[in-house]
Amino acid sequence: MMLLTPGASRRRSSFAAGPPLGKKRPLGGKQAGASLRSVGAFFAARLAPLMLAAFCGAGSAQTLEFEQSSVKPGGIPFPFLELDVPYVKTADGVVERMLDLAGVNEEDYLIDLGSGDGRIPIAAVRDRKARYGFGVEIVPDLVDKARESAREAGVGDRVRFEVQDLFETDISSATVLTMYLLPDVNMKLRPRILSELAPGTRVVSHAFDMGEWESDESDHRDGASLYLWIVPANIEGEWNVDIDGEPHRLSLRQTFQRLQGTLERNGRELLVEAGAMRGTDVHFLVRDGAEATQYIGRVAGDSIIGLSMDSKHRQWRASRDAGKVVSTGAEGG
Repeated sequence: MMLLTPGASRRRSSFAAGPPLGKKRPLGGKQAGASLRSVGAFFAARLAPLMLAAFCGAGSAQTLEFEQSSVKPGGIPFPFLELDVPYVKTADGVVERMLDLAGVNEEDYLIDLGSGDGRIPIAAVRDRKARYGFGVEIVPDLVDKARESAREAGVGDRVRFEVQDLFETDISSATVLTMYLLPDVNMKLRPRILSELAPGTRVVSHAFDMGEWESDESDHRDGASLYLWIVPANIEGEWNVDIDGEPHRLSLRQTFQRLQGTLERNGRELLVEAGAMRGTDVHFLVRDGAEATQYIGRVAGDSIIGLSMDSKHRQWRASRDAGKVVSTGAEGG
């Protein structure tokens, strides 16, 4: 299931537009075609041989081998075990890069969706001293193996694995979410990621992105593509702004981590430019003739506190009008 990407690069993305928050946008022809092609290619290269092997070996307890990994679906013939994502091991080097990209540390609670043999949560706790690791996997034998590996690694008290449907998993406590899934599964999870995870939560995906929600960073090396998103705070709406005692009116529209809008100052509407969110941090630029003012701030619910910077630095505060919030989780997957 690994995508082969030539060359090696790591970049911070520019912010690309996506569908407005709260609205659904169906996949266009090219996107839908690309998605179908990727799934079709995956099926031809991985699932077809696996299913053939399963049928040929029906009634036996043999392990089905592919791509340096094995699956023993607990006695259920593999084609009839309803997996959203087939199991493919993540190489240890890729696990390390995923943890690096997420910046996993001792304060983190990492949840891995489709945890397989448990190597990502185990490495997070054992090597990065993460506070806790939790993995969900639908194949019972893999969960048993993960639990045994956690005990052998000496982290059994801080890593838990459950046989569980990833779509039924409560992800709200995660500070880091990791996944190695298929494109359509990522897209189904996207609304929940935006609505259920706290702003600032880091999400890392191996191999596949999340459509129009462009990653904040990506890492393409050695045949493996990794993507990082920082869940943005939702600041869409109408805001009353105070800058050193002067009242202003800020109107913001948000598309994932990108912001557009206007700032009303002295009876004139000025465009908000280069607006972006990174977790709870907000940044935008407002031009008034030849003068450009940069605004940075930190969001806490319906409040923002920050600095405006032009020829001088001034503190600004903002409060959002009640009833103007648009849920990030409402946009479609």
